[in-house]
Amino acid sequence: MNLKVETVQDTWTITPTPGYVLKFTEVNMKKVFGETSEHKCFLNICHCEELPPPIDDIDEDELAARIDKGDLGFRIPVSIGELDSVTDNKNIDVLVNSTFYEKRLAPSNANFFRHFFCMVVCDAIEDKHHLKLDPNKCVKLKNRTVMGCIEPMKIRKRPVAPVIQEIASATPSDDISVLKYPGMKQPSRCAHNLT
Repeated sequence: MNLKVETVQDTWTITPTPGYVLKFTEVNMKKVFGETSEHKCFLNICHCEELPPPIDDIDEDELAARIDKGDLGFRIPVSIGELDSVTDNKNIDVLVNSTFYEKRLAPSNANFFRHFFCMVVCDAIEDKHHLKLDPNKCVKLKNRTVMGCIEPMKIRKRPVAPVIQEIASATPSDDISVLKYPGMKQPSRCAHNLT
């Protein structure tokens, strides 16, 4: 078994900048804490420069067009903090890139992007904490930028590299290209017809 221990050089310790708060009023905590009563859950949407922005910088119209076509490939890098359990409230800090936040989430008319972001975050929280949040049943608090206290977060330093790289084939051809997946062993003579 090969275990890798993260070192200080592999991570940044970030003190997030507060953005806004999402409030979920009826959250079932049975799977998480075994509690039978429903609780409130608050998401502190925060930002920092160290987290990378989305690869595609698209506006609301282009995002809506992609969703209408069934293209759900738009990805927003986020870091989900730990579940902070207070007496009757649960808080989770969510971290996103500052440039993306200022451009797509902070403007007062960015409701579509904020709702899409909320759906992305709810899925990520369900994956990490097994906590089901309904993005259609949340409220953005108007006069709060943070609920509770925001804990410093550790995020991994990752080199910015594409997931798939196209490389030239040994035999030039107009209709065949070789795709290389970094970090994966490639089968010999692997070619994909892209026409």
